[in-house]
Amino acid sequence: MKRILALACALVAAGVAVPAAGERLNTPIYDPVTKSYFELRKGVSRGLWKNALAQATRLTYKGVHGRLAMLPNQETSDRVYRALDLRHLQYPYVWFGMRFWCKHRKLMWSNGDIHPLKGYSNWRSPWYRTEKITCRTALRNDRQGYMPLSLETKTGLWMATGPGKGYDYFLVEYPTGKE
Repeated sequence: MKRILALACALVAAGVAVPAAGERLNTPIYDPVTKSYFELRKGVSRGLWKNALAQATRLTYKGVHGRLAMLPNQETSDRVYRALDLRHLQYPYVWFGMRFWCKHRKLMWSNGDIHPLKGYSNWRSPWYRTEKITCRTALRNDRQGYMPLSLETKTGLWMATGPGKGYDYFLVEYPTGKE
C-alpha cells in the first residue's frame, strides 16, 4: 500500500494526471446489447460538445473509429454508467452523442440517426441545465440551433445545455458489431 501511495505522490509531483477513485479513463468496456465498446475520455478541446464529437471520430479501437456514445436503451445506459463508474467521477457532467435540434424538435444521435421523441429517454427534471439555457436562448444566442446532451454523473440522467457550455469528459463508442 505504501508503494502505491508513493507512486501516486510521485506521479502527481511530476504533473501526471492521476484519475480519482472510480475514474476508468481510456479503458473500453464491452456492451453485448449494442455490440460496441464504450470508453470514458478526458480532455475535450475547450470542453465543447462539437469538439468532443470531432475528437471521438478521430479515435480508434480494434480498428473501428469512435463516435460520441449512443445510449439507445436502459440496459446499455445502465451498463455503461456502472462499468465506467461514472457515479464516482469527480466531474458533474459527461458529454455523450445526442443533441436536441430546437427548431425541428428532434433528437439526433452522433451518427445522424433521429431518436424518436417518444422512444427511450432518461431525462432529468428539468431537462435543461438552468432557466437561462433553454431552446429559446439557444436559438437566440447560438447559430447552431441545437442543445447538446450530457449525462449527470451522480444520477446518470440526461440533461440538455447550451452548445457553448464546456465539459472535460466525454463518452466514446466503438461500434464493432461483434465481440
